[in-house]
Amino acid sequence: MTSAQSGPERIDEQRLHAWTQLLEGHTRVMHELEQELRDGHGLSLSEYDVLHRLQDADEHCLRMSELARALLYSTGASPA
Repeated sequence: MTSAQSGPERIDEQRLHAWTQLLEGHTRVMHELEQELRDGHGLSLSEYDVLHRLQDADEHCLRMSELARALLYSTGASPA
């Protein structure tokens, strides 16, 4: 049986712990950024991301499809 047939390789406990810590830290940072933006400017992180992309775009204009591909932070699908 090949490795593809035997299923995914098990991750060792130390590596799993490191990934878990990274994800938890990322979540905390994103939550703090979101809260600061909301408190200070009334913006969500997603709204800020849109405004930032438009600011950097030529003539501050993008097609909706271009904007959707450019966004870093979303609550749904992962970036392409």
